[in-house]
Amino acid sequence: MHLSSRKLALEDIDLLEANFQSVQGAGEAQWLGFWDTNKLRARVGQDQLIGNADGALAVCLGEQVIGKVDWFTVSSWGRANTSACWEVAIGIFAQYRGQGHGTQAQKMLVD
Repeated sequence: MHLSSRKLALEDIDLLEANFQSVQGAGEAQWLGFWDTNKLRARVGQDQLIGNADGALAVCLGEQVIGKVDWFTVSSWGRANTSACWEVAIGIFAQYRGQGHGTQAQKMLVD
């Protein structure tokens, strides 16, 4: 099947919530506690999570959403207005991990 990405829709937030709002879904190393998915829903309505400083896309295998890829600016040194850089993150649903989909999705985002 073909891996692709697209803008997030409201129904995708339900999938993200169902798959990442637990230690089992997020994975022990990535579990950072519960997060407010209402903020994601608001952002989808505002700008489909495509902003100047951050954003996210749904990762799809065929027509099936299997996770998301995010990007955001960080400033770990120097002045924020001149020293910011992009950070890329990935969240793949548990049953699709370990198959290279996350790596491929991040490469597609960078390209």
